[in-house]
Amino acid sequence: MISLLLALTLSTLPQSPAAPKPATELKLAPKPVAEFELSKLHGVIRRLAWNADNTQLYLQTAELGSDALPKTTFHYLIDARTGALTKADIEPAWATDYYTWKSWKSAPGDDKFLIDLTTEQRKASATSTPMGGNYARGGIDPAGSTGTSAEAVSAAALQMQSGTAVVMRLKGQVVGEWLNQPPVPGQSFGWGPQGSGLIAYAEPNNRQLMVMDKSGARQKIDNTKGVYVPSFSTDARKLAWIEVRGKKATLVISDVAQ
Repeated sequence: MISLLLALTLSTLPQSPAAPKPATELKLAPKPVAEFELSKLHGVIRRLAWNADNTQLYLQTAELGSDALPKTTFHYLIDARTGALTKADIEPAWATDYYTWKSWKSAPGDDKFLIDLTTEQRKASATSTPMGGNYARGGIDPAGSTGTSAEAVSAAALQMQSGTAVVMRLKGQVVGEWLNQPPVPGQSFGWGPQGSGLIAYAEPNNRQLMVMDKSGARQKIDNTKGVYVPSFSTDARKLAWIEVRGKKATLVISDVAQ
């Protein structure tokens, strides 16, 4: 009887959640869901958010002024299954709530998993910016890619200027960098939901997608490039992002297998 009572008592106690797997053991299978003309999105991609049941995404773009700040903001809703895009009048409340924790300086529920923000003076190309080239300035890369063309390299060698870079680092890795521009939290990274211990971010050079855990272990996701607004679903089972290449923006969604 005592053993039975003890077993019943233990069964009612809250169970500790299973420890999340290291980033290196996660299995991702990226799949393009939809492709959009950048000109029809009317601006630079700023936000991507999941709704509570992970069936819908919110996308925000903005036309930038000469100060690199948004002068006009545009709102879209995307069906996460089909990629169907519809315009919206405003940002929905659920997207605002999601973005509050997705783009914060520390991981949800873990103040020690914290992004360090620094301002640095450096030499940099006048024809590009660290986290996205001409597109990050509000234009489209004429070379047809967010990477660096031979022409861009030659131009950069001739046009060097001193600049102020705002740099976000986590576990020694750059997860966001803006040259002579105001930083945009969440544009280059996205925290996983509370308890996941994960962050996804675009590396600085060609914006390839990376996933990192709180230990600093990292996994590079092959065949990704020009990544913006990486965003985990609210259950951490999916990861969505936008890839910008030339005049196209592709919504990519991957299952995240533990």
